[in-house]
Amino acid sequence: YKQLEVFYKKVLKYYPDKKIQLFNDVIDKAIKHFTPADVEKELTLTEEFDMVISSGNHKDSGVDNYMRNPDTYVFRKPYVVTMNPYDAEERGIREGEEVRIVTEGGTMTAPVETSFMANRGYAMIPHHFAHISTRYETYGQPVNSISSYDAHTDNLTGDPEVRYIPGRIEKLIPEKKGKSKK
Repeated sequence: YKQLEVFYKKVLKYYPDKKIQLFNDVIDKAIKHFTPADVEKELTLTEEFDMVISSGNHKDSGVDNYMRNPDTYVFRKPYVVTMNPYDAEERGIREGEEVRIVTEGGTMTAPVETSFMANRGYAMIPHHFAHISTRYETYGQPVNSISSYDAHTDNLTGDPEVRYIPGRIEKLIPEKKGKSKK
């Protein structure tokens, strides 16, 4: 009880009427800068980055008992980029192939899973993409590595915007092995 009383005294000293206010000057100023034109500009895709990459692909079960359990990898592909089958077909990409995901912030590779759960122009990557198992085996690359701090950060909170990252998905062309001269 004593700690709570000390906390309230510290908090309420900022409010002359001794009431906690729901209005916040910082948030009010930030909201005034959100205009439809600015939001539309941020959401518009370009020829270079024609897809939305989202690291918000949720799974049916929890991270620890499913995503991070290497024993389940026999039955499923844990670290994939899920994209619409029509988008994959247009790019010449087939289920299971490795692709390159490119954004302003970086590049990563992953196998493709096609699903109509992904809308056209939208690709999903599990947020817990990179993982080092209890056996010290590494699976995947960190999806946050493709998010640019400058381009994909919420102006108000400073949090990375990982649900809407403009990017593109490219088919990886396997390197041809040359014949050695003997």
